[in-house]
Amino acid sequence: MIRCLLNVNIIPQTEELSEYKLVVAPMMYMLKPETTVRLKEYIQKGGQLLATYVTGYVDQNQLCYLGGFPGDGLKDVFGVISEEIDTFYPTDRNQVTLWDGSKAQVRDYAELLRVQEDVRILGQYDADFYQGMPAVTEHSYGAGTVCYVVARMESQANRRILELLVSRSGLDLPKLPEGVEYHVREAGGER
Repeated sequence: MIRCLLNVNIIPQTEELSEYKLVVAPMMYMLKPETTVRLKEYIQKGGQLLATYVTGYVDQNQLCYLGGFPGDGLKDVFGVISEEIDTFYPTDRNQVTLWDGSKAQVRDYAELLRVQEDVRILGQYDADFYQGMPAVTEHSYGAGTVCYVVARMESQANRRILELLVSRSGLDLPKLPEGVEYHVREAGGER
């Protein structure tokens, strides 16, 4: 098996995003002031954003956004409105079929979405009353795109989604054998 590793920076919501080709925002439940403005500008200028379920539910004071989630105007950027979120019992499962035909188990969390007409569906739920509903979406906004993953899926599905976005972003992804890690550190212009 060949693995791909990508060096990442873990940054606060207040960080300038323009230097990044891809931003991943998992479960960004609370939005600080100006986060939405910063994300909109980043995506409009060609940035790639990967966001997940439970994004944009409350502001910095833990007050829910009115008018649907993700809140603070992100639903227009993402092209979706989360109408409901289900939390599964430990034994509950569902399944998602991705754009490439691969399947992934869903556990713990699953959102139900209403999508805009221009949203592309990259994955759908396979079972229960969710069947046929979007589980992974993609929406163009300005020159960039937002990928929204609405359920907690197995790691190989997350890897497929990340590999798709990394390749679109033009990032260098070294292919490594199992058990080998590759890291680059930079500081003061030195690498």
